[in-house]
Amino acid sequence: MQEEMQVEDEISLSDIFHALWAKIWILVATLLIGVIAGGAFGFLRYYNVHYYGADVTYFVWGIKTETTTSGETTSQTTQFISDTTIERIISILPSNDFQRELMQHLPEAENIEAGSKEERDFFELLDDSVTYSYVENTSQITAEVSVLNDEQLAAHLIESIRTVLPEYITNWLQTDPSIEVEFRLLYDTNCRLLNPGQWVTEGIKYGALIGLAALVIACVVVIVADRTDTRLRDYQKVSQKFRIPVLGVIPRFTDLHEIGERKNQTEVRK
Repeated sequence: MQEEMQVEDEISLSDIFHALWAKIWILVATLLIGVIAGGAFGFLRYYNVHYYGADVTYFVWGIKTETTTSGETTSQTTQFISDTTIERIISILPSNDFQRELMQHLPEAENIEAGSKEERDFFELLDDSVTYSYVENTSQITAEVSVLNDEQLAAHLIESIRTVLPEYITNWLQTDPSIEVEFRLLYDTNCRLLNPGQWVTEGIKYGALIGLAALVIACVVVIVADRTDTRLRDYQKVSQKFRIPVLGVIPRFTDLHEIGERKNQTEVRK
């Protein structure tokens, strides 16, 4: 009875390495193509993307004045605005009412009628261009201005916020006539380019990511192609597959030629 031979189909790290090394130039070419394609994609996507703006940051506090019945001032105390109040302020700043106040100081918003589609579109532009935030326990409010590809609008918007925001918050907080609200501008608010050289960093990032992805895919394809190839290319694999010794090998003429040249070189050296 003829026994059925069991062929092991395991793959080792050395097999993977040899398969990849045999196609090293294909892998290198794939990596370079991926890097170039990714870099070109990052450049084309971001070379004309410029954000202009600045951070308009204020410290806000209240000065409480104590007076006597005769109207004389006895003392003044400085009070931080509570975080709860600051949160309420941050929640109302993106409102349409505050945005209309900003639009009154913007040349770009002239001749825009209230309730029109142009006004709603401009509200969306302001929502995308200004972000409001605060720092806990500091009474610090920040309006982050970032306008896409319009430096002039960014400069006008910064000036409008500097003009409108203190007055708007003061009116909203002025519930106690004995407390006077004061603002102090913290940071320089000159309009500037916010993302210089972004196309370079994005090109490098996309080039690295797409190049690495292309290399991984190429490695997987090479390994799969090698494992699905059932041809026996050398006598070692024949011996491993059929579990029998190889008694002889027919040499190739190129091998004989190389052996002869090495032999001649050895004899010349002697």
